[in-house]
Amino acid sequence: MQDNFVEDDRLVQRVRAQIGHVLSHPGALFVEARDGIVTVSGPVLAGEAEKLRQRLNETRGVRHSRVAVTEEQNPEHVPGLQGTSRGSRREKNA
Repeated sequence: MQDNFVEDDRLVQRVRAQIGHVLSHPGALFVEARDGIVTVSGPVLAGEAEKLRQRLNETRGVRHSRVAVTEEQNPEHVPGLQGTSRGSRREKNA
């Protein structure tokens, strides 16, 4: 994690952009930043929490991260994980 100071609002935007590259449903997550400490919470698909942790560690301005996500084995029961995933949309457009 980096020590570069980034304003909280800007850091939230940066984190959202970064996690959009690695998660199937990034819009289902709540992201909060305070003085370089980022908290991400909400549902993710099974196996995506580690991808999220790695991306946060690589994101400039994140001094520390708290990942409080729930990995869902049965996403059909979670409204935020419904619909076509970002990865599926990218594959169709390729």
